[in-house]
Amino acid sequence: MGELVRIEIGAAEGVATLRLDSPKRNSLGVQLMADFREAVEELSGRTEIRAVVLWGGPRVFSLGADIDLLNGLDVNGARVLSRRFNTIFRDFELLPQITVSAVNGYALGGGCELAMASDFRLIGEGAVLGFPEIKLGTIPGAGGTQRLGRLVGITKAKELIYSGRNVFSEEAAAIGLASAVFPDDEVYDEALKLASGYAQGPAAMSIVKKAILEGHSLSLDDALEVEIEAFASCFDTEDAHIGVASYFEQGPGKAKFISSATPAIRGQWLAKSMGSRMTLASISADKVLSASSRASKRHPSVTELRVITPETQQPSIPSTTAAVSSGDGPTTDSIRPSPWRALASAMRSPRIISSLQASSIRMAPMSAAAAQTPLDWPITARGRVLW
Repeated sequence: MGELVRIEIGAAEGVATLRLDSPKRNSLGVQLMADFREAVEELSGRTEIRAVVLWGGPRVFSLGADIDLLNGLDVNGARVLSRRFNTIFRDFELLPQITVSAVNGYALGGGCELAMASDFRLIGEGAVLGFPEIKLGTIPGAGGTQRLGRLVGITKAKELIYSGRNVFSEEAAAIGLASAVFPDDEVYDEALKLASGYAQGPAAMSIVKKAILEGHSLSLDDALEVEIEAFASCFDTEDAHIGVASYFEQGPGKAKFISSATPAIRGQWLAKSMGSRMTLASISADKVLSASSRASKRHPSVTELRVITPETQQPSIPSTTAAVSSGDGPTTDSIRPSPWRALASAMRSPRIISSLQASSIRMAPMSAAAAQTPLDWPITARGRVLW
């Protein structure tokens, strides 16, 4: 595990603490982000951990992006930087575990954006949140322009981002930016208590989390299809049968769940829900593909997507052939995926971007300009490599 982010186990059963610990008041610099990405990747595969508390310590949550990353940044570098932050935060948001941010002190800019990527935000009475990027002549670039409006409403989100002002604990709770407020020295313990309760829940916790996140941006009809498949997948777990049997034997609320869902069970229903629009194949024996129906609806000419991975070729980072059939005819190319990097699709006209993660592939529209920006490019400014 990295030096600036660590996973701590043992404070509560089934709960891990994801601890930010940088001497620069948890500024989101190159090393901290690399460590955070590594920690999220590890947590995604640890099925014995059912909930995660994200904590920056008793004094500060995070001051946001390291300002050194912005010094002399050009357009291409800014695009890659924003995508890199967004990809890492999205991976955190999509963890199968229930996530709780425990916020003491400042959570500004990227720090607040990171907190918003968790399921719940418990903050201290002295916490200060906000999006001061406008005062630098920029905007939030790690999900703030999109997640904030979903939490507090679009008008309030505009006011907070346009002004760049601080949001104190009482207002944060009143507008829905914070889930609850506690005395500063109780925030972490309360977050552990909340996370522990969810950690004792059934495997359906991770299933319903995925259903809510997947369905939020879809039409109602498509979102209901996601729900139908998610509901059905609950009955692939022992917990659902335990819960129903317990109801008849002991009454409601007395079941002792064993949380038996596996990563494959958590992911495969999303692939099922796309059966009428897209053909999906497994990345490997232990990985399952999922896809966003929104991308398919926006690009109806894409009729089939196949991803084939030879099991014999470097299983850690396999050589993958992606074949896309569209109105222009099939296009085939070879790409080398990373579990943490968005990948441009191998299409003649760059209309989609594919994100290959530990157990899923997501599709979303991309611009022609973005397609011309290799995501492996280093971020440079004034002749020096920043990241």
